[in-house]
Amino acid sequence: NYRNYIEHLKKLSKTPNNESSLKISLGVHATQAANELASNAAHFNFRKEVFTLLIRRICKPNLSADPMAKKTIKTLELLLNEDDDGNISFDIVQILCKTIKTRSYNIEESVLNIFLSLDVLHDYDPNTKSEEEVSRVKLKKKNRIHLTRKQKKARKEMKVIEEEMERAEQAVTAEERERNQGEILKLVLSLYLNTLKMEASRLVAPVLEGLVKFGNMANFELLGDFLEVMKELLQDAEMDTLSPSEIRKTLLLIVSAFSIVSNQNQMKVHIDLSVFVDGLYSLLPYASLDSDIELSHKSLRLADPLNNEILKPLVNYSTKAELLLKALDHIFFRSRTGTKQRALAFTKRIYICMEQTPEKPTIALLKFLEKLVNRYPEVGALYSTDDRIG
Repeated sequence: NYRNYIEHLKKLSKTPNNESSLKISLGVHATQAANELASNAAHFNFRKEVFTLLIRRICKPNLSADPMAKKTIKTLELLLNEDDDGNISFDIVQILCKTIKTRSYNIEESVLNIFLSLDVLHDYDPNTKSEEEVSRVKLKKKNRIHLTRKQKKARKEMKVIEEEMERAEQAVTAEERERNQGEILKLVLSLYLNTLKMEASRLVAPVLEGLVKFGNMANFELLGDFLEVMKELLQDAEMDTLSPSEIRKTLLLIVSAFSIVSNQNQMKVHIDLSVFVDGLYSLLPYASLDSDIELSHKSLRLADPLNNEILKPLVNYSTKAELLLKALDHIFFRSRTGTKQRALAFTKRIYICMEQTPEKPTIALLKFLEKLVNRYPEVGALYSTDDRIG
């Protein structure tokens, strides 16, 4: 009966928008029922069918026509955020990735932002394997034979055995969780890479946002693939004909490239990011002439600080001025790309740009230059009025 009920919901939820108002209304109610099931009964059988129903409903190019879209996205985000062992997260991510590929990446960016709620990956480190769980399992096998028939020790030994069994169960759970984490990360990063290669312009921003969050977990080979695709996207941009949205996309590319490399704690090799430094240098004059440099593309107002939503993107919701300052900070203070010559060149160009930028970005850039002079004292020579020949 339960399975038949889910099949009935699935059939109703597929109602197209050109059907009668009654059928559309039934489709909305079916989706609402599926949301309730996913929220309260994700541990029941046939949960994959419920997740598939919800994910197919939101993987459409125009979500504003669906009154249940926001509720469905919120439900999936909550499930990912509250999942600790990774089983539910793995099911959702697997179905989501498959559906997005089937729909040829023709989806809205809010669907890709669902991945940002993945809580199971917050402590995952692919470069280190915990030895503790293995030792616990070995301990269990070794100590299990120490049983005695004496009645006075029976209770004590029973307690020891129960503790060992409990520890062994925890070790298995930890191993399963780590396996889920690895599979989820592989699916998410390969989807991000394919999305960048497809050059779906409206999905570039949420992909780069995800890379800032999860890119530090990518292995060296995959990191190289990401940087290659990002370099191609940057080199394809015609700097002198960029629209405001393309300026934003280029700034996002530069910030994301530096973020995923600087987050690589285990990496001891030097990666050449000069293409992104040159890109920012070329972009500076055009960014300074942008009248919307202080505004986010999402809203003309600041976010409500009391709104405790799960999803709080750090990069994609930043203004262009914030992205510009983040990129400059990455180049000179958080990576090895900063040099004396670059500091001198950027200082001159930033002063030229500050003739155009509004008040607040100008003050922020002046504070950045003050910090830069402390780091590279040679920049102080630019302020000297004495002409010298050496």
